[in-house]
Amino acid sequence: MPLKPYLEQIDFIEKNKLDTPVTFFDERNLQDALDTIKEVYGDDILIFYALKSCYNKSILEALLNTGVGVEVLSEFEYNLAVATGFKSIVLNGMGRSHELLSRVTADNNIIIIDTTNDLKNLSQIAKSSGNKIRVGFGLRLDLSNLDENNSYISEEHPLGNDINSELVSKFMEFCQTHNNVNWEMLHIHITINETSPQIYKEAISQISTVLQHIATRTNLLPKIINIGGGYEVYDPGLKPEFVKLFEEIKQAFRKHLGGYKIAIEPGRYLSAYAGYAIGKVLDIKQIAQKYWIVTDIGTNTLIPNPNARYKLAEPITNHSSGMFRIGITDGITSPANNIVFETRIDKLPDIGSYICIENTGAYTDVYSTFWAYPPYITCSVDNDGKMRVYRSEEDIEQLQSIIFK
Repeated sequence: MPLKPYLEQIDFIEKNKLDTPVTFFDERNLQDALDTIKEVYGDDILIFYALKSCYNKSILEALLNTGVGVEVLSEFEYNLAVATGFKSIVLNGMGRSHELLSRVTADNNIIIIDTTNDLKNLSQIAKSSGNKIRVGFGLRLDLSNLDENNSYISEEHPLGNDINSELVSKFMEFCQTHNNVNWEMLHIHITINETSPQIYKEAISQISTVLQHIATRTNLLPKIINIGGGYEVYDPGLKPEFVKLFEEIKQAFRKHLGGYKIAIEPGRYLSAYAGYAIGKVLDIKQIAQKYWIVTDIGTNTLIPNPNARYKLAEPITNHSSGMFRIGITDGITSPANNIVFETRIDKLPDIGSYICIENTGAYTDVYSTFWAYPPYITCSVDNDGKMRVYRSEEDIEQLQSIIFK
C-alpha cells in the first residue's frame, strides 16, 4: 500500500461520525493473499479456509465468491459455514456429537476422524444410513528434529495419530468393513507462522513413506493429501518469499505424492492481512528510553498474543533508524496487553491523532471479550474500494440481548 494509505478510511470514519476504534475488513487484501496461492498452484489445489481464524460475514462472503471450501472445528462453525453457503466443508477437531457427524455425512462433506469415539459413532451411522461417508484421519509425524519450538509437532498438541496407533488400525478396518465409506483425505497440521518450506518438504516425504507402508497392508489409499495451514500472515512486501514457499512445497508434492490431490488450509495467512484497525492516540508515556503509545484499540478489538503479527502502519515506522523507540499498548496494566511490543518511528504522534494497526483480521472478530472497552464497530471494504458499516454498536447490543436474554 502507498504512504499514508488509510486517509479514505479516516474520512469515512469522520463523515459517518463513527467512534473509534473501527476495524476494517478489506476484500482487496484478502484477494491479494489468495491470488498469491493461486498464482503458484493454479487449479491444481483444493483450498479450505480455516474458519476459526475469522467469522466476519464480509470475509466469509468474499471467500464464498472465490470458490474455496472451509475447514471447521465445531457444530457452531459447521452451522455458520452452511448458513453462509459453503458447499465443500472439512469437519476437523475432536468431541463431535453423533448428531453432527450424521449431518455432515448427509451433506456429503468430509469428516477427519481423530478419536476412536468418532469411529464408534460413524460405524453406527454407516450401518443405519445408505449415504456415502467421506472420511479421513489426522496423522502425527515426527518432525521434532526440525524445530523443537514448534508447538504443532510437540506432545502438547492433541490432534493427529501415529501411523501405528490403535486409531489408524481401526480406521483401516472401518473403511474395509463398510462399502459406503470412502477414505477421501489424509490430514496433517504441523506449523504456525511458517515461512520456510523445509518442514513441509520433510512432512511430504514422510507421508509418502507412510502411504507406501499402508499400501503393503491394505488396498486403501486416500484421494487428497491435506498439508494443513500454519503459514505466516501474508505481507505484499514479501510476496517473492511466499511465492518461493509455495513453489517449493508444490515441487516436493509433485516429486513424492504426484498421484494425489493437494489441499491446504490457510486461515490467518488470509484473514489477518485482510483486517486493520483505526483508533486514536489516548496518551504517551516515557519509561527509560522507550515511549508507550496508549490507544483505544483495545482488547475489544485485538487479542494481544506473541503469535499475533500486529504491525503499526500509521504513524509510519522506521525500523532501522527511527529516532523514537516505542511500544503500543491499550492502557490495561499487563505486559500481555502490549499490542506492538517494539518498533521505531521518526516522530511521536499527537495525542488525539489517528493510529492504524495492520494484520488485525484473524481471531480478533472471533474471540473478542469487550474487556474494559465497549463493543467496537466493524466496516468492510469491497474489491472496488466501497466501504460500508457492517456492524454497529446497536447490532452488538441486539446480539447480546439475544444471547443473554
